[in-house]
Amino acid sequence: MQDLLSILFYIRKSKAQDSELGTIYLRITYSGERAELSTFLKVSLEKWNAKANKLMGSSPASKEVNRNLDMIKKNVYRAYQEMMDKQQVITAMKIRNRYLGKDDTRKHILEVFEEHNIKMAKLVGKDYTARTLQRYKTTKRHIEDFNIATYFASEYLVKDIDVKYINTFIFIIKSLNLIIF
Repeated sequence: MQDLLSILFYIRKSKAQDSELGTIYLRITYSGERAELSTFLKVSLEKWNAKANKLMGSSPASKEVNRNLDMIKKNVYRAYQEMMDKQQVITAMKIRNRYLGKDDTRKHILEVFEEHNIKMAKLVGKDYTARTLQRYKTTKRHIEDFNIATYFASEYLVKDIDVKYINTFIFIIKSLNLIIF
């Protein structure tokens, strides 16, 4: 079976006509679908080797650019492998988003709560009462306070929530007589 994932670096020339510099772009191809993004690395067009996907030369600047390209490639492969391990549906755009940290695994608990509360507010009087919405808003405040007191930050990634987090939260809420359940 042929490889489904391909990573290519290429140069886009600067818009200025006389420019000898170009920006290196990354193209991720998965099952024939492409996703592209800029690496924000500017290099001399003369020194770029399109076949090797690297900058020619042994100067410290060339070595640094090539090292950065290797790291980018490694991180794209890591994002792909994580998705494979979790048996997720994979597309080039999803690999790109995972590499950039824009996938759903980067959501914070308070962000999810806020999205939920906004949707719920629209259903007050239809499916929910105002009191139920108020309880969810109170729970969100308690979670924020809990995160600050326990983890010294108001935000906490949803993917990091585990049984220990939930049990600790419930214990603190109950022990402070802030029972919301």
